[in-house]
Amino acid sequence: MTTGQSGHDHSLAIRQEIQRFESVHPSIYAIYDLIEVVPDAHIAKQIREHVVAIEGMLYNYIYIFYIYMFYNYVL
Repeated sequence: MTTGQSGHDHSLAIRQEIQRFESVHPSIYAIYDLIEVVPDAHIAKQIREHVVAIEGMLYNYIYIFYIYMFYNYVL
């Protein structure tokens, strides 16, 4: 595999991960909408905190994946 092909493969992999990440967002927004109708404020707060943690993990995942792919591309 040539360096140019390797760079293309890495760019494609990064784009695919970003698309996969973005495809999850409608579901996350739907969960936030559902939380708004939970009658128990304490439970709604706990669910919201869990969703925020999951969303943060997803952001960290895509960031780490990007760094990993960049590191492997450069070296």
